[in-house]
Amino acid sequence: MLVKYFILILFAVPTVPNQVHILSNNQHELHKQFYKFFDKLARCKQTPTTCYFDKNYPDGIRDVIDRIISQNTCVPFLRDRFNGSFKVLKMYIFGNKTDEIYRLADEISVNPHYNSEVEIAFFITERVENKRFLETLLPYIWSKNISKFIVVFVQVQLEVYTYYPFDKRKFYRIEQFGKSCQKLFEDKTKNLNGAPFRAFVFERRPMTIFTNGKWSGFDIKNLEHIAAVINARYTTIGTKSSTIHEGFDNLTANLADVIMVRIFKAHYSSNTTSSYPFSLDYKSVIVPLPKKVVHSLNFFDHFIIFYATLALLATLLLLFSFNNNVQVEFSLYVLVLWGIVYSKPVANLKIFQTKFRILIVILFFSFTIISCNLGTSLLSHFLITRYEKPISTLEELKTSNIVLYVSQDLVKTSFIKSSGLWDKFVPMSPLNIENILERSSPNYAYVLRKDAVSYYCNKLRDEYGNPLYTAIKEPLLSSVGVYYLQKNSPFRSQFSKALLAIEQFGFTESTANPFKFKVTTSEEALKLRHFRLPFYSLFMGEMLAFLVFIIEVLYKKSTNYSL
Repeated sequence: MLVKYFILILFAVPTVPNQVHILSNNQHELHKQFYKFFDKLARCKQTPTTCYFDKNYPDGIRDVIDRIISQNTCVPFLRDRFNGSFKVLKMYIFGNKTDEIYRLADEISVNPHYNSEVEIAFFITERVENKRFLETLLPYIWSKNISKFIVVFVQVQLEVYTYYPFDKRKFYRIEQFGKSCQKLFEDKTKNLNGAPFRAFVFERRPMTIFTNGKWSGFDIKNLEHIAAVINARYTTIGTKSSTIHEGFDNLTANLADVIMVRIFKAHYSSNTTSSYPFSLDYKSVIVPLPKKVVHSLNFFDHFIIFYATLALLATLLLLFSFNNNVQVEFSLYVLVLWGIVYSKPVANLKIFQTKFRILIVILFFSFTIISCNLGTSLLSHFLITRYEKPISTLEELKTSNIVLYVSQDLVKTSFIKSSGLWDKFVPMSPLNIENILERSSPNYAYVLRKDAVSYYCNKLRDEYGNPLYTAIKEPLLSSVGVYYLQKNSPFRSQFSKALLAIEQFGFTESTANPFKFKVTTSEEALKLRHFRLPFYSLFMGEMLAFLVFIIEVLYKKSTNYSL
């Protein structure tokens, strides 16, 4: 299956046919330029990675590929040795037809083996004088969830191009390739401000201890793992507002990629939406969850409530057991219920009373510990950008190439009339919104109310059940109180990967069997404050249910059964 998805052929044709000159008669020059490219790539001093070379490479460069492999610059993708399960980190694709590029980009975007970490180099082996077709080709590749890619023209002069979305220039030529390769395969994911999505912020009342100027604890280990999965640095911050703002300053200054905030509350409902809406002062985001995580969290949501209810009931029964008279009386009620259900009374009340008390104690400790660990799976996720030449003013937004589609109910707002962005906004009816959202438009933003954003994010999904859109609230449009949607953002797969890592290796420590949980024994994980909240939230309802139960048993005892 892996081989099927990675047999890729890349072609490109110019927009003007008479400007094409095939280099088939000058194989020596072609051979020389390929040597130059891989020699420059070797100067980047990158660690050896697993590479896939497209079989459709031009004649005469087989020895170039063999040389690169022999120098350990690239470890070849050996599908036979690894039975199709080997992970490809770099792909080198060759060809000469533009239409084929669009089709291959579509296939890569839905390939279950592709992820945002794969670096792709598209080689074009034809002499193309007019590069204007890159203005549409590069944005299309990026819109298909391919964020780390370059296009290389192997001609008389080596030319390497890349793409940064939401920029005045349509594409970039990398002039310093070979001297500084840090931005060669840079992640091209951008938001409306022109800042890349790199920082990942999450919180769920973490189980942490701060001693000797250092954070430690169960949640910190999970944070370290999640940061490693998404290839990011991390830091943790406390609850004081000054410390929090200092942490966000670190994010904007590129000093941190992941922070943990301890004061937000999770908002999640499995019955209404599968999105997480969050906000913090000047930043907000709604990120739809992958189908797998949605189902998992739905299960955990009900699982936690179920066990928290049982834990609360066990607590009440344990409190009653401290009073011998109440304990005996309650045991009688249980025996009466037992007789009603099974039409057979228990012979020895004292033995039953002792066993019943032991059972209640076991239930109390078991359910409280389980509720403690499962409760930490209710995470709150918040995203913030780190800045690289952002669009920070309305004037810069006016001169950008961004078009903002706005629902009709927002057109008459005072902000839109006074912002000077009237030519940027295109009104849409609700019916047109859904039709437009189903089409691929990488350089457009769709401005909607929060409730509409949540609806479209969850409704519009691909064939694998993953959401097509990411919705973000920007400070430039903060006065409107709306979000904008971005389709097929390469960031989507990175965020989904982080969520899956949280589910698989994160705060719940769930195993393959959803009913088995590795219960932590660390001191901070067993403190009462971590499982107090579900008890308080259900206490009143449980008390009412308990009273109804007692009344019902007493009524049946007096009418249908006598001890």
